[in-house]
Amino acid sequence: MNDFTVRPFTKDDIPQLLQMMRGLAVFEGYIDDFVVDAQTLTEWGLGADPKFHVYVADHGGELLAYAACYEIPFTMDSRPTLVLKEMFARPKARGTGAASGVMQAVIDKAKAIGAGRVNWLVLPDNDRAKKFYTKHGGAHDTDWHHWHIPL
Repeated sequence: MNDFTVRPFTKDDIPQLLQMMRGLAVFEGYIDDFVVDAQTLTEWGLGADPKFHVYVADHGGELLAYAACYEIPFTMDSRPTLVLKEMFARPKARGTGAASGVMQAVIDKAKAIGAGRVNWLVLPDNDRAKKFYTKHGGAHDTDWHHWHIPL
C-alpha cells in the first residue's frame, strides 16, 4: 500500500472523497451538520476558479488519504496564507506515508503561491495529529485563540 500517487482530486474521486469527508465529520463530531455533496465539490473545487484544492493519495484507484486547503490571498506580510482545512487518512492507510504525501502536496502548494505560512486547527485531544504535524515542521501557535460566531 506504500505505492500511491499524490495528485489533485478529479470528478471520478468524488464518491470516495465524500466517504472520507464523512469519516472525518464523524471523528470530529460534526456529522449532523455535514452537508458537503458532489455538486459542491464539483462546482467549488473543480470549476474555472476553484475556491479550494484537494490532494488525494491514490493507490490503484482507491483513495487512501486527502487534504483540503484554501488560500487567504492577503495577510500581514503581503503574502497569502494557505489554510489546511481538512486532512484524513483511512484507518488502514495510517502509517503508510499517504497522509505525509498529501501534507507535502499542501506545503508544495503553499510554496508555489508564495505563501508565508500554512495554518490549520487541531482538536485539543488529538495527540496523534499533533505528533504528525510536529513531524512535518508544524508548531502549536499559543499566541492566538480560535474564536467564531455561529450563524
